[in-house]
Amino acid sequence: MKLGFECKLFRGDPLEDGAVSATAEIEVTSVKDVTLSHKADEVEASSRASQYKKYLQGMIDGGIDVPFNYDSDDEHCMAFLTAAIERKLLPLYVELDDGIGLDADFEVFIQNTEQPLTETEKVTFSCKPSARAGREPDFVNNPPEPEA
Repeated sequence: MKLGFECKLFRGDPLEDGAVSATAEIEVTSVKDVTLSHKADEVEASSRASQYKKYLQGMIDGGIDVPFNYDSDDEHCMAFLTAAIERKLLPLYVELDDGIGLDADFEVFIQNTEQPLTETEKVTFSCKPSARAGREPDFVNNPPEPEA
């Protein structure tokens, strides 16, 4: 079992439209929290032959929410901000455990900004897999082999 701070978020550099995706290899250490959503639609597939409703898994709605303490000197925060403002794709990989996580090129949206009186300024980005990407999102499940 891992604690939340042990999970990792990696990014690539913001991509121009039509650019070939790069691997997200830069660890984002300044992000505050990471929220990964990976929820399949519940497709109702019942018939009159059963008294119970039956379901299939449909399309997956996946995304990543990342809040930062806003810092214009933080290269990671600025990479997310640049991708959002300039409408560039951002390669991201959020790792839940060793070798298990979501890997995709994301559209980045500014979800909200906060300027609380007694705390640091905060900005939260919402990232969704892009329809402009040259690759499909992939939920990677390649944990390392146990040591003998």
